Amino acid sequence: MIIMFFLFEFAFCQDNAIVSNDTLSTIEVVDKLPEFPGGIYNFYRLIAKDLPVPKIEGSHNRLCVNFVIDIDGRIIDIRILGDIREGSEKRLMKTMKKCPKWIPAERNGIKVKHELQIPVIAAN
Repeated sequence: MIIMFFLFEFAFCQDNAIVSNDTLSTIEVVDKLPEFPGGIYNFYRLIAKDLPVPKIEGSHNRLCVNFVIDIDGRIIDIRILGDIREGSEKRLMKTMKKCPKWIPAERNGIKVKHELQIPVIAAN
């Protein structure tokens, strides 16, 4: 089973997670994007570690995680879209809710809310 996250054009070996920049979506332009403590790779490792996606014979399991980083760095308004099976949606939601605070986005030197969308693909 492989879990893939798409955000930057890098790959790392922890938990078979792969990251690419073609699918990051945001709702507004900011001067500084939100940052996860310790870097984005730590965020992906946390998600990959806590999301044991079930093996589905001959298919891919796709979903998107939409969330907002508020001005205090908390993850709010978490939405999981797509076809996830066997309780993985609940596990992913639980993992997102327990994430540490992010460093919030900034526009013109002021902290602002910022929405992110991260696609997740689980493959056999």
